[in-house]
Amino acid sequence: MKQNNFFRILLKTLIIVTMLLFVIALPWHFSSQNNSQSNNSSTQVSSKIQSILINHSIVQKDDSWPNALNRIVRKIAHLIEYVFLGIIMCTVLNFILKKTGLSAAISIIAFPFLAYLDEYHQQFVAGRTPTFFDVGVDIGGAFVGIILMSIIFYTCRYVSKLKEKISELEDSLK
Repeated sequence: MKQNNFFRILLKTLIIVTMLLFVIALPWHFSSQNNSQSNNSSTQVSSKIQSILINHSIVQKDDSWPNALNRIVRKIAHLIEYVFLGIIMCTVLNFILKKTGLSAAISIIAFPFLAYLDEYHQQFVAGRTPTFFDVGVDIGGAFVGIILMSIIFYTCRYVSKLKEKISELEDSLK
C-alpha cells in the first residue's frame, strides 16, 4: 500500500513539475522564433480571417487593413497564450498549496516577471523587438486566467460547503 501511495505522489509531482515547466517553456519557444517565422504564423491566421470576412461580405477586399489585422492577431495570440498560462499556474499552485487566494497572489506576482523575461529574451532573437505593450498584454492575459480560475475554485469550494451543510441538515432531521 505504501509503495502504491509513493507512486501516486511521484506521478502527481511529475505532472506538476511538467506543467510548471510548460508555463516557462511555451513563451520561451514562441519568443525564440525569428521575425519571419513568427510573422508567417500570424499571417496564416490573419489571411484565413480576412478570407472569411470577405466571403461573408463583412469587409471589402482592400490592401489597407491586412497589416493591422495581422498585428491584432499577434496581440490576441499573446493574450490567449498568457490566459492559458495563468490558468495552468494558478491551478498547479492551488493543487499544491490548497489555498486559492495564496495561489492567485503568487501567480499575480510571478507573471509580470515572466512576461518581462519573455520580452527581454526577444531582444536576442533576429528581427524581434521587445515592447512594454506586449508585457502589458501578457500580464493582462495572465490576470484574466488567474481570476477565472480563482472564481472557479472559490465557487467549487462554496458549492462543496453548501452540500456539506445540506447533508448535515438532512442528518439532523432524521
